[in-house]
Amino acid sequence: MALWSQRQRMFFGAKKIKIVYSENRNDCRMNHTSQGGVVHMKRYMIPCLLLVLLAACAESRSGNVYTRDQARTAMNVSYGRVIQVNQVQIEGTKSVVGPLAGGAAGAAVGSTIGGGTGKTVAVVLGGLAGAAGGAVAEEQITKKNGLEITVQMNNGDRTVIVQEADEPFSMGDAVRIIKGPDGSARVRH
Repeated sequence: MALWSQRQRMFFGAKKIKIVYSENRNDCRMNHTSQGGVVHMKRYMIPCLLLVLLAACAESRSGNVYTRDQARTAMNVSYGRVIQVNQVQIEGTKSVVGPLAGGAAGAAVGSTIGGGTGKTVAVVLGGLAGAAGGAVAEEQITKKNGLEITVQMNNGDRTVIVQEADEPFSMGDAVRIIKGPDGSARVRH
């Protein structure tokens, strides 16, 4: 019962956790503490969750995915043959979510350093570094591999469409070009 109470305090009521390494046992343990070697776990929870949500909310540029607005909308269809396929990178999103989450995490890490004015400087520098890192992380997480597909239409025109590389296309493939009223287009077999 005492072991459960200790674990319960550690996970539900403790504000500080100390990780202790024992060389002779070759194991690690987490102990409740109010002294040095402190990690504030609750501070990292929200920034980490924001980064996970960021990855889950990335917008799709797939030829197989339609937005809600595109559902039940008449679209024009043209036919042709693929004459060229190039691999490309579709850049990641650049929103405020990555810098905010990174800034919060950086400030939380900075708050564990020093005391007084030094601690304030560490929080500010940690927040700035975290914001810059969060912006880079957001773009890298949401970046996608894509295809630039050139199609010779049956009427003689040529069309180039870039979309996610989730469906293989080869030269000579007979394809459909589906154009929506919003200007979006996609290549499908």
